Amino acid sequence: MGEYIENLHPASFAAVMATGIISIAFKGLGYNFIAMPLLALNLVLYPVLLCLLLARVLLYPTALLNDLKHPKKGIALLTFVAGTNTFGMQLFSVNFVGLTKILWFMGLVCWIILIYFILINLIAFKSEPIEKVVDGATLLIIVSTQSIALLGSTLASTFGLNFEIVLFLAWVFWASGFILYLVVITLVIYRLIFKTLEPKDWTGPYWICMGAMAITTLAGATIVSKLSLSANLKDLILFTKAITLMTWSIGTWWIPILLFMDIWKFTQIDISDKAPMWIKVFPWLRLGLGRKLNIYEIPSWGRVFPLGMYTVCTIALMKIMPLSFLWPVIKYWGWFAFIIWMLTFIGAMRSIAVFVIERKELVK
Repeated sequence: MGEYIENLHPASFAAVMATGIISIAFKGLGYNFIAMPLLALNLVLYPVLLCLLLARVLLYPTALLNDLKHPKKGIALLTFVAGTNTFGMQLFSVNFVGLTKILWFMGLVCWIILIYFILINLIAFKSEPIEKVVDGATLLIIVSTQSIALLGSTLASTFGLNFEIVLFLAWVFWASGFILYLVVITLVIYRLIFKTLEPKDWTGPYWICMGAMAITTLAGATIVSKLSLSANLKDLILFTKAITLMTWSIGTWWIPILLFMDIWKFTQIDISDKAPMWIKVFPWLRLGLGRKLNIYEIPSWGRVFPLGMYTVCTIALMKIMPLSFLWPVIKYWGWFAFIIWMLTFIGAMRSIAVFVIERKELVK
C-alpha cells in the first residue's frame, strides 16, 4: 500500500472530474436515475483519493515534490483543483452549501500554490523540447482556473453582502482563464502540427482543447446569470455573453478533429494488421474491452471530462440565449459522453483488478 501511495498518479482526480461532470450533465438532461448514483460514487471516490493524497503529502513529501518539479506531472496535479470544484458543484446541486464553500476555498488555496509553482517551473524547463513539456494536459492550467470561476460564481449569491466581491473575483478568474487559453492553445497546436505525432502520443487529455473552452463557456454563462443581480457589475453582461458564445463556438470547432484523432489512434496502436470489426464499429470500446487490445490508462479520464462538460455548457448556454434548437443534439451527445464514461470506468476496474491480482502473487 505504501508503494501505491508513494507512486499515486498525479492525475488521479481526473476520475472525480469525469464522474462529477457526467452526473451534472444528466441532472441537467433530467435523468436523475443516472445523476444520483454518480454523485454517490464521487461521495466515495473523492474522500478516498483525498486521504491517499494527504498520506502522500505526509509520508512521501519528496515524491510529491518531484512530481511538482516535473513539467507534465506538476500540471497533472491541477486535476485536484478541478476535481475538488467539480465535486463541489455536485454537492451544491443537492444543497450542501457549507461543504461546497469549504471545497471552493480549498481549491482556491491549492490553485494559488500550484499554478505559480508550475508556471515558474515551466520557465525553468524552457531548454526541453516542446513535446516533452506541452501536451493536451497543459490546458489543465485553464480548466483549473475556470473551475474556480465556475464554483465561485455559483456560490456568489450565498455570500450575502460579499456577493459582488465574490462574483467579481469569479469574473477575473474567468477572463484570466480565457486569455491563458489563447496562450497555451498556441503551444499545443504548434506541438501537434510541427512535431512528430504518433498514435501513442495522442492521449485523452488532448480533448481538453475543447474541454477548456467548454468550462469557460459554462463559467461565463453562470456569471452572466448572476451579473443581472448586481447593480455595479451589470455593464459586463453584454461583453461576457459575447465571449461566452465565442468560446462555445471554438470548443465546437475542435470536436471533429478530436473524434478523427481518437479513431486514428484506436484503429492503429498495437494493431499489426487490420483492426478487428468491433473496433471499427466503435473504436472507443478499447477503453474498456479487449484482452490484449485494451488501452485504458488513468489519463483516459481526460477524454470524459470534456465530453460531459460540453453537454453541461451547452445546456447553460441555452438558458442565457435563444438556442433551444440545440437541445436534441446535446441529448445525443450526453449519451455518447456517458458511454465513454462507462467504458473508461470498466477499464479502470479491470486495471485495479489486475493490480490486486499481481500484488497477491508477489505476496505468495
